[in-house]
Amino acid sequence: MGPPTKGVSTDDLANVGELDDQTLLEELNHRYRRDLIYTYIGDILVSVNPYKELPPLYGDEIGHRYGKAKSLRELLPHVYALGSRAFHNVQRHEGNQAVLVSGESGAGKTEITKMLVAQVSRLSQWSGDYFLQERIVQINPLLEAFGNACTVMNNNSSRFGKLIELIFSEEGQLLGAVITEHMLEKSRVTRQGPGEKNFHIFYDLMCGFTPEERQRYFLAQPERYRILDPGHGQPVIPTQAAFAAYNGDMENLRRIMPIVGFTPQDMDVVFALLAAILHLCNVEMAVEPESDEVMVMNEEDVDFASTLLSVQAEDLITVLMANINWVRGERIVYVKTLNQAVDGRDALAKALYSKLFSWIVQQINFMLHEDETRGGEHYTISILDMAGFEHFQVNSFEQLCINAANERLQHFFNEHIFSLELQEYTTEGIKAPKIKFSNNTELLNMLFQRPMGIFSLLEEESSLAKTTDMSFVEKMNKQFSKADLYKKSKHRDPVFGIAHYAALVTYNAAGFLEKNRDTLSSNMSSLMENSQNNLVNELFTAKVLDTGMLDMRYLVNELFTAKVLDTGTLDMRYLVNELFTAKVLDTGTLDMRGGSMRGKWQRPAFNQPERRHYAPGDSLSRQAGRKIRQKMKEQANFVDIPVTSNPNFSSAHFKNSLQLLVTKLKNSQPQFIRCIKPNSEKLPNTFDSKLVLDQLSSTGVLEMTKIRRLGYPTRLPFHVFLQRYKFIAFPLTAYIEPNPQSISVILKAARIADAQIGLTKVFLKYFHVDQLNLILDNQMVAVSRVQAWLRCYRARLRFHYDMKMARQDEEEMGLLGNYISHQGENVYQFIANQNLLDMERAAHEARQLLLQQQQQQQQLQQYQQAAQNGHHGNDGRTARMSDVFSPTVRNIHTDSDFCKYVLHEVLKRAQDLEADVWGKLFYMEYDRTVAKFYLCDHSVLIDGSHQEFDGRRIGLGPFPNADRDEITSEIRNFIGQGIKLTKESDGSVVATKLGKNDVVVKGYDDPANHCLSGEVILNQGRLQQDKPVKIFDMEEFKSHIGLALKAGSEVRGEIKERLRLLSITSLSLVKDAPSMLQTPCWLCLVNIAALHTLADPEVRKEMLQRFVQMSLKDNSEQEEEKRALQEVADRHGRNWSKLNPPKAQMKKEPLRKSRIQIKQQGKKIKDYQMEYSWVEEGNSPQLGDDLDDVDSLFPAPNKRTTRQASVASSAMYPDAASCVRKDWAKIRVTMKQEEIHQAEALQRSKHGPKD
Repeated sequence: MGPPTKGVSTDDLANVGELDDQTLLEELNHRYRRDLIYTYIGDILVSVNPYKELPPLYGDEIGHRYGKAKSLRELLPHVYALGSRAFHNVQRHEGNQAVLVSGESGAGKTEITKMLVAQVSRLSQWSGDYFLQERIVQINPLLEAFGNACTVMNNNSSRFGKLIELIFSEEGQLLGAVITEHMLEKSRVTRQGPGEKNFHIFYDLMCGFTPEERQRYFLAQPERYRILDPGHGQPVIPTQAAFAAYNGDMENLRRIMPIVGFTPQDMDVVFALLAAILHLCNVEMAVEPESDEVMVMNEEDVDFASTLLSVQAEDLITVLMANINWVRGERIVYVKTLNQAVDGRDALAKALYSKLFSWIVQQINFMLHEDETRGGEHYTISILDMAGFEHFQVNSFEQLCINAANERLQHFFNEHIFSLELQEYTTEGIKAPKIKFSNNTELLNMLFQRPMGIFSLLEEESSLAKTTDMSFVEKMNKQFSKADLYKKSKHRDPVFGIAHYAALVTYNAAGFLEKNRDTLSSNMSSLMENSQNNLVNELFTAKVLDTGMLDMRYLVNELFTAKVLDTGTLDMRYLVNELFTAKVLDTGTLDMRGGSMRGKWQRPAFNQPERRHYAPGDSLSRQAGRKIRQKMKEQANFVDIPVTSNPNFSSAHFKNSLQLLVTKLKNSQPQFIRCIKPNSEKLPNTFDSKLVLDQLSSTGVLEMTKIRRLGYPTRLPFHVFLQRYKFIAFPLTAYIEPNPQSISVILKAARIADAQIGLTKVFLKYFHVDQLNLILDNQMVAVSRVQAWLRCYRARLRFHYDMKMARQDEEEMGLLGNYISHQGENVYQFIANQNLLDMERAAHEARQLLLQQQQQQQQLQQYQQAAQNGHHGNDGRTARMSDVFSPTVRNIHTDSDFCKYVLHEVLKRAQDLEADVWGKLFYMEYDRTVAKFYLCDHSVLIDGSHQEFDGRRIGLGPFPNADRDEITSEIRNFIGQGIKLTKESDGSVVATKLGKNDVVVKGYDDPANHCLSGEVILNQGRLQQDKPVKIFDMEEFKSHIGLALKAGSEVRGEIKERLRLLSITSLSLVKDAPSMLQTPCWLCLVNIAALHTLADPEVRKEMLQRFVQMSLKDNSEQEEEKRALQEVADRHGRNWSKLNPPKAQMKKEPLRKSRIQIKQQGKKIKDYQMEYSWVEEGNSPQLGDDLDDVDSLFPAPNKRTTRQASVASSAMYPDAASCVRKDWAKIRVTMKQEEIHQAEALQRSKHGPKD
């Protein structure tokens, strides 16, 4: 039975012709018998509880149909329609929305609330998070299990009020939800009325626990527990159907709690606390006859409860039986009476359950909380589900709070529907309809007014020590003796009556003071705070808000803002800092005037007061009297519930919570749903006319129908109306002045004639809003259709353009294909020719390689012959030439022989190396060469990984060695990050140790035979971590070359080999040994760049120039010294200078002019022993003799290598040649002239005349 597309005339009671109670009753009865349980009164929905399932009325399909409806009257009345209307109002940015569901207990408010949440979540699925919406829908069964119970009027009665706030973005996307709990009936945990039950969750546990879970939580049969046992031998679970229902609810909870966000650990702790409450309430106490002290009859339940609460059983039984206080450092113990012990036990159980319920709500809010990082404005849809008006045979403190809350909500309803609307008619100059409605302001003042309201008197009596429930009733009888709404009891019993809007309710005040105090002893609180159960500890240490709810953020903020002392504890003294810094007055009190305000006070100025002027017969006292009478008149009107700060009583928590709820509702645009209970027996298809008529009369449905038909519930300011509906009559971008003329144009365009225009607002009927929204939606559809045509036209143009470009691309691709095909033939011919050339080149290289192998074989035979003769200390075993990655050398026994071997390895392939090869690296294990590598890149990393050699990184891990011992294997595991070798521009090599294990440079104790830097020698060869160190210094190498040139040794072959051996550098890894061949794991590097430098004539020339420059510099210094001595001799007289001629004249140092004269005479300058300036004293000019034979010391490098070495030398020493270029030219000219003179003299001696 789906909803038709158009309702009948009675869908809206505001359209009924004759309005009276009987007509409304007949219309509702007629619709109820046709299963039409929903009826409109204008924009207010009336719902009659059918007490049966109506599946055809609900579901996703029906919900989506109502979500797409444009107005309320388009489909049959339904709760989905109000949920859809609230959602669409949020999408249109019409502010926060609120839906108030009210009615008596058993009228179906909880089911209506669940349907509203489901409908709003269903519509938000179009633009929101599906999983968030699923969690929001699933919270209702969870809250019902912990907050609902079975009463005589309702099998699923809400024993708390909840406000569900769904949070939306500006675009209508669901962002989160917040649940606010109000006024949980926690006294139901320990006591229930006749025919009532405890909260559903306890029965769910009993029917849904497995045997293992029962054993874990020490649970027995449900009849054993006092708070579940109905008494009189009746079973807790009366039927098998009830057992199946509770078992199904438990299974549903197990499924829902993980969806909402509870972990298995959370669920386990929650179930443990519930079981602990069962055991705690089962503790029986009695008075021992001999000592008149309280004793526990069943200590087994104490053990179970203490175990589940994670406290000591001795401590728990102690706080149940006695109070322990500390007075001036002395402990005072008070033994409780039996009533005090029972009240303490019940107070602890109620505190545990209420705090647990509040914690569950807070955890739900945490899981459903909105994303605060999202910007923009947010809107809310609030759905209120409050416990309905209750009237039992015995009504206690809980019924008073529930009925008082319903009175406040009824006042809010009357205020919004009647009072404010009629007041605005008068303010805006609109004729108001004559409607009388019941006003419960007097009753609210009697309940909440200070200081003589009922709740104020209750708090006053609760704060006194020697008051009773009877004294509280007597005080109310005295205070409200003349009030019509208060009914005094005729008997001497703590009973009183209140005439509520729904009915006259008689309350039994027995237990009012105790329930209002609801005090939990400090001993019990301290015991729970010290529990080893984190949840129990958190529940009793969290801050309690003024509304009675837990503020779990309090502990977090305090823990993160408190200072941590050296002991590891928190320093909380900052909270009372002012108490310790305040000045103490002479009276012993604190002077709190200090701080930031001290020193800012000024002496007041006492000026003459101005004289007032009054009208004749008026005075200051008369004006004050008029103001006092006005305030008394305002006091008669109910303004709001007074808020109590730092409340200590349940009634104060109740008032604060109720006021917070009303404040939230006032900030929203409300919509109302009135739930009607058709009969008291909860039977389907039964309509009790008298019961329904009483509910219609008490809630003012008749007056509500009249004002909805005659009044204007929608009242919008001019600028808001223009902002929403300007597009109906004006361009969207035009500026329209908000005045009555503009409003009239829009109403005329919408064909609305019966609306009213006030001074600042527009007054609309309840159906006018739907009419305006429908027109606006149609225009927006038309705009969307035009935009669609424009987008289609642009897309069509784009499509034609893309097709044109595609055809053009196809043509160009065809041309390109032809071109590629033509060029492919040319390329093929070229490749074929190149292949022939490559084959010829490969054959040539093969022949060259074969020739090279033959030469190597000959060299190897020569090397073996030399080894047999003992030249290298070998044992005569056969040496084997190795490959790059698996070489083996067996006949090497000394470090010198190994260096000669590796040098031979490099030199025999020197001509075949590329120009960028600067070194050859040997990885050694003892005397075994494991792997060889040519180094080309600027830097190379050597580590213990299994990285394949790629030119920049060498991993030593994968190389095998058949003779590897355990020591070497262990050392290889510690190579780690290894070292990094870097070649500098001049040919020097820098090493950087990257790991933590030792890397030692060999030969640091013999620097004369190695080219090491000073830093290596100072650190005894050990490299520092992450510190670059030069392990081969090219400057040192060049110095060795220069010393060899200067020495001019006759054994030139030995000098050449020694210089070549200087290019070898070795490093030990992890573990060092005196000899290289005794080192388990080490590296040997041959610097090929150094060998190129050794063979570079430019380098040799550079070194000779340096020596000449040094010699010239020394002679110039000698001449300066002689000149200084000459000046001193001249100052002392000429005789001394004659007797002591200069040393230069006595020897063989003539002036330049004398040299020229000697040459002109054909004589030799050598005969006069005339030494040149670059020759040092005591050294004959042997360096010149060596110049001719220098080239014979070193083999000439190839052109590429020579060019590179020359560039490197000139780059490294840019001023070496330029600084002596001029002197070097002079030397060469002089030497050439002497050679010419010698040749001429020799010629003359051969052809001269004979004697």
